[in-house]
Amino acid sequence: MTFELFYMGLSMPGDLPQLVFKDITTNEEYDFGSSPNNLNGIELSDGDSANPKYLNKIFIVEAKQEIIEIYVNSGFESAEKKNSKAWVIKSIKLWNQDVKIGTQTWTSKNLDVETYRNGDTIPQVIDSSAWVSLSTGAWCYFKNKVENGTKYGKLYNWYAVNDPRGLAPKGYHMPSDKEWTTLTDNLGGGSETGIKMKSTSGWKENFRRKDRNGNGTNTSGFEGLPVGCRLNNVYNFQGIGEGSFWWSSSESSPANAWYRTLGYLSDDVLRNNYDKHMGFSVRCLKD
Repeated sequence: MTFELFYMGLSMPGDLPQLVFKDITTNEEYDFGSSPNNLNGIELSDGDSANPKYLNKIFIVEAKQEIIEIYVNSGFESAEKKNSKAWVIKSIKLWNQDVKIGTQTWTSKNLDVETYRNGDTIPQVIDSSAWVSLSTGAWCYFKNKVENGTKYGKLYNWYAVNDPRGLAPKGYHMPSDKEWTTLTDNLGGGSETGIKMKSTSGWKENFRRKDRNGNGTNTSGFEGLPVGCRLNNVYNFQGIGEGSFWWSSSESSPANAWYRTLGYLSDDVLRNNYDKHMGFSVRCLKD
């Protein structure tokens, strides 16, 4: 199925945003609605309350409460204009990439949101000096290039991961260090666990494994791409094509947090801890 946004409207105060999608392969229309207080991670349904078809997850990329001019008593001769605060949906994303691995359900794509679950904006920080001095959440693209975000998702510091407003969409959470271990255990826990998690292309050549370079088999469906990371210093970025790094929600010390990494020279999944200022990718785990 291929979806496009067919209609997008505004919500009246306390009402639902009006979004209608059309499957351009079948011409079917699907409605979307959510509470204005919880806009992310809502399932797109065909509107049949008795037997709904849930097709995708919706992410509101940008939604703000603004004072707008709306009609009250619409449809009557007494209709009048009134200024009122309502949710204005600026842009959205469809997201249907979930993969079940053992007892867990993970997202198979790196997180790519610019707001917390409650709609508050997560700042994009480009300047390296500003990035390393942060003690609050922020995101960036690898080398600050939008095209890298399109392919790999965003990089977040750990402060965004730990923010009480919630980085994960509704129905998901940031995986703990223990939950990452459960994932690797479900994949066998051995020295070749990383092969099952790595994408089948995009990885730098591994001179030890010229049959497939540094690529994996992706038999898990996790689709680990080698996006690299943002460093906690002025040298900015490194490792695209060479490694993947994902935060856990677990601290190892006041300054550091646990993460998992895949590398082009290794078939294992490595557990380590490092500075919370690092810019790593994020995966979400279903509640």
